[in-house]
Amino acid sequence: GGREYGLLADQVDAGPLFSVLALSDRIDPGLRRWLLTAHPGAALRDVVVAGRRGGALHASGRIDTLAFAPIGNAPGLSGLAGRFEGDAQGVHFVFDPARPMRFDWPAGFGAAHVVRLRGSVDGWREGAGWRVGTTALHVAGGDFGAHLRGGLWFQGDGTRPWIDLAAELDDTGVLVAKGFWIRHLMPSGAIHWLDGALVAGRVERGRALVSGDLDDWPFNAHNGRFQADAHIAD
Repeated sequence: GGREYGLLADQVDAGPLFSVLALSDRIDPGLRRWLLTAHPGAALRDVVVAGRRGGALHASGRIDTLAFAPIGNAPGLSGLAGRFEGDAQGVHFVFDPARPMRFDWPAGFGAAHVVRLRGSVDGWREGAGWRVGTTALHVAGGDFGAHLRGGLWFQGDGTRPWIDLAAELDDTGVLVAKGFWIRHLMPSGAIHWLDGALVAGRVERGRALVSGDLDDWPFNAHNGRFQADAHIAD
């Protein structure tokens, strides 16, 4: 209490804190609904928070696991782990590559993907919202991998974010693509044909770039860019 405050904790179960936050009328109603239905939870260690009311703030610690459930068309995840450090204007997060993360998007991919993340992401205030990005992040699944750079700008006005993201894919089998159809947006006939028609092959030197306001997706009025290039073998 008072002008200065601090928190030191060897271990914190943040699940109840998310539940209490959902009761507050000071946060966005959409976020409140998500907190109530997605049941987010986190286990934290070595937490240090120190600050002055209306002034500087510093926080650091380790997330042993972060999880939330998929809701509607939105994905869920579990097992996210790493270290964080930040203040009121931004945060730096380094993933723990030894801890697998499960990404579950029933409406989209259908099947869950377990991946390991190597690298870091940063988030910082920009305008009325937040920008989240990375200069180098490697995503490794059981039979696929990708190097990512770029990020998303959540503009804070209730619209979809602006995206600037580039990906370089590790060489992989064509059949891996069957786990990445966006099923709630693609025609069911196209999915059925692709699942039956693709039987063998490799994708080599795959690269993808997407840039623009996702309110304008799929950028068919020259108001953004989406480009994918790869070499298909056998």
